[in-house]
Amino acid sequence: MKSGIICIIPVFVTWIMTTDAQNSFEEVLPSSCTTQSLYFDFGTLSCRNCSTGQQVDTSGYSCSCQSTYAQNVQSPRRLQCTLCPSGLTTPDGYFCATCSSVSCSCAATESLTVAYSALGTATMSCTSCSETYLAGTGSQSCNPCPDCESVCTASGTSPIYTGGLCFNDTLVASLRLASVPTSTNAYVNENLVAAYGACMADKAGIKNQTACASLANMCVMEQYSLDASSCIQYQAANDDELDFADAVEWREGRLPWLYYEIALNDDILLDDTITEVYNFSPDTVLDLVVAQYRANGTFLGMASVQNGLIQLCQDKSTVSNAAYEFGTEFASSCTLSVSDLLVSDVADTYYSMYLRYISTAGSTLLHPVPVLVSNYEGDTGTVNQESDTSEWQLVSRFFLVDTLSLNSASQIQYAYYLQLDIELKPATSTGSIYPPLLHVTYQTASTDAGTTVEAIFNVHYIASTFDQREGLKISMSILGVLAVLYAAVEASGWRRRQGLPFIEFNTIVHFVIYTISNAANMFFVVMFGYTFVLLFYFKGQMIATTYVPANNSYETYLFFVFICCGFVFKAISVIIMIFKQSFVDIFFLDWERPRSQQAAGDADKISIWRTYFIANEWNEIQTSRKVNTTLQLFIVVFFLEIVNFKNFALLNASTELNPSSDIYTPAYSDLLRFGVSMSVFIVVELLQLIYFKLIHERFISDRMRDFVDLCSVSNVSVFILSQQAYGYYIHGRSIHGKADTDMSEMNVMMKREEEDLVPRRGLETGSDKQVFELLIPPKMRVQYDKIYEPLQQQIRSQPQGNGGMGRDTNVMNDQMRAYGVMKKFLTSFLDHGLKDLDYRVREKLFLEKILGIEFQDSTEEAFFTIGDDNSFADILFYGNEFALFLFDVLLFSLVDYGSENFLLAAVLTYLVGMLLRLVRNQLSRHNLAKKTLIDKRFLI
Repeated sequence: MKSGIICIIPVFVTWIMTTDAQNSFEEVLPSSCTTQSLYFDFGTLSCRNCSTGQQVDTSGYSCSCQSTYAQNVQSPRRLQCTLCPSGLTTPDGYFCATCSSVSCSCAATESLTVAYSALGTATMSCTSCSETYLAGTGSQSCNPCPDCESVCTASGTSPIYTGGLCFNDTLVASLRLASVPTSTNAYVNENLVAAYGACMADKAGIKNQTACASLANMCVMEQYSLDASSCIQYQAANDDELDFADAVEWREGRLPWLYYEIALNDDILLDDTITEVYNFSPDTVLDLVVAQYRANGTFLGMASVQNGLIQLCQDKSTVSNAAYEFGTEFASSCTLSVSDLLVSDVADTYYSMYLRYISTAGSTLLHPVPVLVSNYEGDTGTVNQESDTSEWQLVSRFFLVDTLSLNSASQIQYAYYLQLDIELKPATSTGSIYPPLLHVTYQTASTDAGTTVEAIFNVHYIASTFDQREGLKISMSILGVLAVLYAAVEASGWRRRQGLPFIEFNTIVHFVIYTISNAANMFFVVMFGYTFVLLFYFKGQMIATTYVPANNSYETYLFFVFICCGFVFKAISVIIMIFKQSFVDIFFLDWERPRSQQAAGDADKISIWRTYFIANEWNEIQTSRKVNTTLQLFIVVFFLEIVNFKNFALLNASTELNPSSDIYTPAYSDLLRFGVSMSVFIVVELLQLIYFKLIHERFISDRMRDFVDLCSVSNVSVFILSQQAYGYYIHGRSIHGKADTDMSEMNVMMKREEEDLVPRRGLETGSDKQVFELLIPPKMRVQYDKIYEPLQQQIRSQPQGNGGMGRDTNVMNDQMRAYGVMKKFLTSFLDHGLKDLDYRVREKLFLEKILGIEFQDSTEEAFFTIGDDNSFADILFYGNEFALFLFDVLLFSLVDYGSENFLLAAVLTYLVGMLLRLVRNQLSRHNLAKKTLIDKRFLI
């Protein structure tokens, strides 16, 4: 402890001296200053001794002269008491007196009259005058004492009478009162000299703390401006020093603490003195108290900030007190009438704030809360609005409403914006915080009738995001590299499936397309992982270790950028996917043979309705999804809005889904809101996938499997080329040799198949495999195009509304001949009937399944690869569920981010999904008619 600080007994706030604790005090109640000689010095927040001849006054905050001592009227800055020989003093206590009567006990109809002399003595007598009179220059007057200018000016050579106080010529010289600069502020100009003169005292003396507090309040009124007269005099009262380094120096100086030393900002803001552990469960309350002062310096005592004491926006206590529940991000704003501010209890009241906490030793301590006034003007301009904390000027006192300081009587000053920042220490100091920081922004307002103003009060939590940022960087780096590498593999696979021997421009374009698609996946995975972990740890922690970045933080900005990029990238990839799927080459190969040949021209005539039926079924499954998207969105909104899972995203420590309407509801965190909504979205999606995969598709209906079965029953195979050298083949050749029959015969055929009396349906003998991935040689593609191109030329020449049907007989005959050639070509190929063009059936390698690439060289022969029975769904919505799901969730999250409305997000997501399906259906319907010669009028 620095020398000069003396604490007599346990005090209200006693300085704790350790090398790590420079700003904390041990708290005791004011009643601790109970002895007759101790008073509570509110200037230094300590108990102090009254000197000889003095006693504690009725307020308990200062000393007064004992009944037999007179107070020096010309020493207002320092209490001086002189023993009166007669043992009597005047009623005002400023003069020794003699009494004409024995006890100076006057009758009920009389008043005690005091006749003062210029020598500082007085004679008391009983008269009928009801006033206390002052004898000035030998004649009696009716001016009460000591607020008596005549006595002041009659004594000494050049006294000063100001603010109701008298300063003799010696005091004037020692206090430099004549050099006090004139203020432009009327209130300050009227009271500054008196406050400054009464405050000044020796280091060892007892200052007039009310006057010192008044002087400090005037400086606060004038926004702590270094050019303000009151702040200049405050500096003079502090031995020409502006600031205090810490509470030790402040208590030695015994002046109100206004300015912090700028060079120590980092030490102040990152002070690790506060050792209390703050919990999320059970909730811990931030115990903040304020020392309150009137503008004239009168001390109003210490009070808790609970029940909205420093909040201009008044509300019920359950709401206003929520601001101090640890972990609750609090924000309130309101519009107030200026006329109400003028008469409010907080008008012209000044505050110094402290955090009360429990030390490791079990003592109750107070820690001063620094204040950052955004309006503060330093030597280089407004410095407190800069991000560089080393330039900030921290202060310790603030006000809410000031009606005195402005020159214009039609204006007031008020605290438009207050924000309390609570910063958690790094995880190594679990549950601990740095000293809170109070931000204050002042504004002026007119007092004209009907004028209203806005007031804001926030409590904001800050935690180090270094680990989070590092985690994001590492995740993005690793997954970004993997995304690019996988895009290179996909581009290589695309090149091989196109039959391209070298990398060329189209390969590079597809590499870019695959990269942005993988980047979208990466952005979602990283952002969901980040927000989910944040949600899990934030809501699950009992002792405070982390906090969610604010909605205007750098992390939230990155989140928004990544989600926007992810959505744009995924939208591009989905559009390209739809475009590719809508222009595949597809051919329905009917294996049916005519039963009889009535005429030579009827040899190839078979029913077309089975092909129409397969085409319509194919058209219907084009936009089938693995899940029910309408049900998906309904369940998601139900859990978020009805069950109130959205409340997990509130910026507080609570995990209640249905909190009481009487308590405060904080804002939602954008990050937590994404984590909650995506968690629900993913869980519902997974549950649907599990249900459809394990139950619905096994025991009720599998649309892909049903389509393959339908092809077998209809005796129609489907030959698809999604790329130049790659595609799919669905083997629908009937094992019964025919399908164009009546119901009775069909039932017989199905019964024989159930009893295993017929061969298996697979392409190969004894195999059930009907779905294959194709890898064809270039010569087969050339032959395919050679047959198909005339057919397509004929189709393109038809009117747009006819689909694949030509009305000109010659043209239609050409089309049918081309169709027949293609049919014979494919049937011969599938039956191994082409000499120079054959195929082999093989199993798909594990690595090929993982990478989505084929290792075989198909230059000379084709390969039918046995893979998943639903592999052909890759050219349908069904096989691209993840891409469509990702598109949905990113769109959902973006709409919610902008509107904070899950219902609106669900509706827009549904509408956009419907639009995509509509576009896909229209394009695919047109392509199907174009490639299969089926009139669009037959495609329902």
